[in-house]
Amino acid sequence: MTSEHPVLHLDRIGAVVFDTDSVIADTARVHAGAWKRSIDEFLRQYSRQIGHTLAPFDVRADYLRFLDGRPGADGVRDFLSSRDVSLGDAPLPNGLSNRLSHGDPGGLPSRDGDSVAAIVDRKTRYFLEEIDRYGVAAFPSTVRLVRDLRERGARTAAVSVTQHCFRMLAAAQVQRLFDVRVEGAEEDTDGNGPRRDPRDARDGAGGAERLGGAEVLDGLSSPASPTGCPAPSLFVEAVRRLGLPPSQAAVVEDTPAGVEAGRSGGFAVVVAVDRTDRAEELRAHGAHIVVRDLTDIVVAGRRRDPLVFGW
Repeated sequence: MTSEHPVLHLDRIGAVVFDTDSVIADTARVHAGAWKRSIDEFLRQYSRQIGHTLAPFDVRADYLRFLDGRPGADGVRDFLSSRDVSLGDAPLPNGLSNRLSHGDPGGLPSRDGDSVAAIVDRKTRYFLEEIDRYGVAAFPSTVRLVRDLRERGARTAAVSVTQHCFRMLAAAQVQRLFDVRVEGAEEDTDGNGPRRDPRDARDGAGGAERLGGAEVLDGLSSPASPTGCPAPSLFVEAVRRLGLPPSQAAVVEDTPAGVEAGRSGGFAVVVAVDRTDRAEELRAHGAHIVVRDLTDIVVAGRRRDPLVFGW
């Protein structure tokens, strides 16, 4: 490796927090495919009701524009607006909502009267069915970086804004590589607070449990900032559980919103993985380092004692 490669110095960084979706696990394709199935099903039914055909969901362009790194309900509303459909919270036509949101094997409640929520729930169901049936690949470069960090004494955490962090890590068979796993709520589209998957049984104080030596926390809400960026609460909670302040930790993200959350959380280093040709946008949102792949990151030094002061 040459000096041109960005370096994580473990004399200053004691922990690294990784986003699960598309940083640890190669889930973007699965998410995009699930969104296409759910949205196109709605568009076909809706087109029949209005008497003309609406353009289908583009699995790349529409996914990146409307849904990648954004709360699903917001993305669906914006996508539908691009097709001149304004549903809000109105029921779907001719009972379509009942067909879209009939029970959820992932444990999510159905909400038959809310069209946007029905589309989101349907997408979630498709996504979970896919990873449960076929698994999902972990990025080899991420696995190598995590192992290098751990061998050098750094702590690692995996975070997901959804409530399926452990499920995705298990599907990728990498759950034991992370000291802490923190997951949030899916989207609080019904105003009833975070939704939880009942198959993730919690016990112990504060609703935490031990799974494979890592701590899984109760779902944390991740409200949007005024700019539409997720709040950094999940990242901050992860390093708190690791015993370090954000100023002594790094975040690895792949979306502009995630990068902005890392910066607003006060993390010492925010690394952006640019797999969708958005390097300038990621830098504009505050990424300290932008790489095409995590093989470009060099880890220097070895972590021994944490440098915590007043945390």
